Amino acid sequence: MYGDTKMRGRGGPGLRGGNPVWSHVNSHVDLWIELLHGLDLPPVAALPCTVRQAFEADHFTQCRIPDADLERLFGLSIHALTLYDSLENHVAAQTSRGNIVVMEVDSAQLPPAPGTAYQRQRTLSCIGIE
Repeated sequence: MYGDTKMRGRGGPGLRGGNPVWSHVNSHVDLWIELLHGLDLPPVAALPCTVRQAFEADHFTQCRIPDADLERLFGLSIHALTLYDSLENHVAAQTSRGNIVVMEVDSAQLPPAPGTAYQRQRTLSCIGIE
């Protein structure tokens, strides 16, 4: 992700505060809510995709904030990294340029945390590295 990625103070009402009324099950949307808040950008502007979810006979479409929406709304440019070196070297190079690296990882490989599927089942989890 490219743009002004100086994370600001975490705080603010609404989607992140207190006791949310929804289950945190969409790691992609949850991560972008946090990143946008950290950048002092209004995450609600990016959430119309959550009401467009459709049932396709045997499954629901995966809800993801479109990259085009992030660019149009916030000026953030999203690019996929093609890894040809170690992940650590790519992360170090990108973060030294002021970019945030967003990765989807297998939660079975993450350290255990209360109330999560980490190390118990194979699900995707999103991580943002600043």
